[in-house]
Amino acid sequence: MKLITTLILLIMSINTFAIQVNTGWTKNFKKILSVNCSEDDGHLCANLCENYSSCEVEESYCRNCAGDNLFIKYLFKELGNRIQNGGDAVPADTFLEFIKEGNFTSLTSKSIYNFIDRYNSFATKEKFRSLCPNPTEYPIVFLGVNEVSRSPESIRYVACSNSEQSAEIFNLKKIYDVEVN
Repeated sequence: MKLITTLILLIMSINTFAIQVNTGWTKNFKKILSVNCSEDDGHLCANLCENYSSCEVEESYCRNCAGDNLFIKYLFKELGNRIQNGGDAVPADTFLEFIKEGNFTSLTSKSIYNFIDRYNSFATKEKFRSLCPNPTEYPIVFLGVNEVSRSPESIRYVACSNSEQSAEIFNLKKIYDVEVN
């Protein structure tokens, strides 16, 4: 019986980490990513910003994300269709290492880079929400940007907040159409 209880607890804790991830803007119009860590996972925040409880990471600019960028247009058009949750939860330390490198930009349904649908429209919200296995108000999509040019070049992760106000991070994947003769 102890073995079964131990196995259940182990399985439940494998993909569980208590970090919260939010994105927003400062009064000076700088985009920030806020990361809050629970007491048990304070070492994750300490590794990111030398504070055990919370971090605010300033996002660098994303060149060519606004306007007529085909990569961004494709992303907003295909979220939930050809761009889907990969099903693989990402360990918190892997995700925070990606953030620490600084070569990312984050997007939500409230993104100023969305030129496909109306700002924060129901359709856009549903595209973002379809990336999370559990209900999430505002999932955050993370793109990798080129270190030098700062142009977006890869679709990486989605952060899904759950009912306990902690985030689950998943890989994103592209689905390709293949014709079979």
